[in-house]
Amino acid sequence: MRKTFKAMLLTLILTFALPLSVCADDNYKSYPIGEVDIDVYLPEELVVFTRAVTDSNENLKLIDSTASKLISDMKSGNLYIYAVDKELSYDLTLKVTKSKSSTDLIDRDEEEINKLIKNKTESYKETKNLLFTSADVVSHEDVKFINFKYSLLNEFDATKTVYVSSYYTIYKGQEVNFQLQTYSKEASLDKEPIFANAMQKTRFVEVEGNTSSDGIVFGALEMLISCVIVIAFVGLILLLVRRSAKKKTDNYI
Repeated sequence: MRKTFKAMLLTLILTFALPLSVCADDNYKSYPIGEVDIDVYLPEELVVFTRAVTDSNENLKLIDSTASKLISDMKSGNLYIYAVDKELSYDLTLKVTKSKSSTDLIDRDEEEINKLIKNKTESYKETKNLLFTSADVVSHEDVKFINFKYSLLNEFDATKTVYVSSYYTIYKGQEVNFQLQTYSKEASLDKEPIFANAMQKTRFVEVEGNTSSDGIVFGALEMLISCVIVIAFVGLILLLVRRSAKKKTDNYI
C-alpha cells in the first residue's frame, strides 16, 4: 500500500511540476503590453509604471510625478514601461517606435548587422560627453538583439556618470529598445545580470490582456488563479488517496 501511495504521489508531482514552476518564476513579474505585443518580465523589487497608471497609484510619490504628467512623458518618449527601484539607484525602460525597415533583425545577415552596429556606434560617438563601450549580438529564442553599452555625464549633475546597457532589436516593423540605466559603476556590474535575465524571460507574443490602471497585470492574475486551482486539485487527490488507503487498512482490522 505504501509503495502504491508513493507511486501515485510521484506521478502527481511530475504531472504538476511545470505549472507550479511557472507560478514561482524566480521572483520576476509579467507585464504584458498589448499595444506592442510584448510580455515583459521584470524583477519584483521594481516599481513599474505603464501608460495605464492612475493618480491612485501611491508609488507616483517616489518619482515626484502625477499620472497625467508621467503618461504624457512616456508618450512623448515612446515609452511603454518605466521602472525604478525604491532607492532610485537604477531604472529600466521599454521604448518602441515604428521601424523604417520591414526586415527583422534576426533575418539580417552578418554584414547587414555589422553595418547597423557601425551606424549606431558612430551616432553614439558623435554625442557629447558619451563614452561608447561595446556592442554585442545576443539571441533569445526567435529574437536577435544588439546589446549596446556606453556611459555619459548626468544631464542634471555633470560630476556624475550614467551607465547604460541597451538591448535593441527590430521585430515585426517595430524598433524595440530595452534600456538599463544605473548611476554608479558598481550598480552597473551588479544589475547587468538581472537585466540580462529579464531579457531572456521577456516574450514577443500576441498579448490578449493588458495592465490594469493600478499596474496589476491581468495575465499574472489569471496565472495566479490557475496555480491556486492546480494546488487545490493536487490537495484533493492526495486527500482522497489517503482516505482510500485508510479504509482499506480498517477493512483488514
